Amino acid sequence: MTRQIPVADPGLQPERTALSWGRTALAMLVCSSVLMRWSSAYPGVIFTVIVLLALVAVVIIAMNRRLYRHDAVHLANEQLRLDRDAVMRHGYSAFGGSVVRNISHVAFKVPGADCELSGVYFADDGQYFEQRLLADHSEANCRSNVMYKGALQGDPDSDLPETRTAWVGDALIRAQADNTDTYEKNMNLVLSEGARADAVPNLEIATGEIIGAGHAATVGRFDDEQLYYLMSRGIPEPVARRLIVHGFFTEVISRIPIPAVQDELEKRVSEELDTVSLDELNSLS
Repeated sequence: MTRQIPVADPGLQPERTALSWGRTALAMLVCSSVLMRWSSAYPGVIFTVIVLLALVAVVIIAMNRRLYRHDAVHLANEQLRLDRDAVMRHGYSAFGGSVVRNISHVAFKVPGADCELSGVYFADDGQYFEQRLLADHSEANCRSNVMYKGALQGDPDSDLPETRTAWVGDALIRAQADNTDTYEKNMNLVLSEGARADAVPNLEIATGEIIGAGHAATVGRFDDEQLYYLMSRGIPEPVARRLIVHGFFTEVISRIPIPAVQDELEKRVSEELDTVSLDELNSLS
C-alpha cells in the first residue's frame, strides 16, 4: 500500500502494511509503486512500509518499483520476519525517480528459514538510488542469499547532479546462529561518464560454527573479452554490447520466480538501453 504526499506536508506519516499467512500457505505478493503525473512544481514522495510475518512453508514476494517521474522521491522500509522453515524469495527493482531509498531488514527468529533477496536497478542522469539490506541471523540452521545488480549512465555535460547509486549489505551472524549459510553480492556496470556507484558489503560473525559466509562487490565497465568473443562470431558491435548488458542482468532476473515480473524487468532494461548511445559505450571500452 502506498500514499502520495507533497514534500511540504508537515505531518507526513508513512502508510504501514502488515501481512501474515498461516502455515503451509503459498503466497505471491507483487507491489508496484507508480508516480506518473505529479507536478514538477510539487515533487512527490511515496512512503512504503511493509511488515511481513512469515509463519509459512513458502512465501514468495516480488516487488517491482516503477517511479516514472524524475522529480519523485520514494522511501521504503521493509521489515521481514521469518518463522520456522519459512522460504522467502524477495525481488526489488528501481528504474526512475529522483531519490529512491529502500531498506530491507530480514530477521530469522526460529531455526530453519531460507531467504533470497534479488535486486535490479538502472540509474540515469540526476538520479540517486540507495539500497540498504540487513540479514539478521539470530537462530541456527538458516540461510540467506543476496544478489543485487545495477547499471548506471550519466551525462557529464548536464546541469543535473551525476548519477549515483549506493548499496550497503549487512549480514549479522549472532553467537547462537550455528550452521548459518549466508552470502551477499552486489555488481555494478558503469555505461557512461558522469556516473558513480558505491558498494559496501559487511559481515559480522560471532560464531565459528557456520556452513559459510561470504560477500562480493564490483564496480566496472565492459568486459573487452566478452565483446571480442561475440564480435568474432559475426555479431555487430551495437548488438553485442546490448547482449552483454542483458546477460549481466539475466542472472539476477532469473531468480525472481514470477515470469510476468521477469518479462517486465527485461523490457525495462531494454528501454533504458535504448537511451544509451553507442558512442558512450565505446568510450568506456
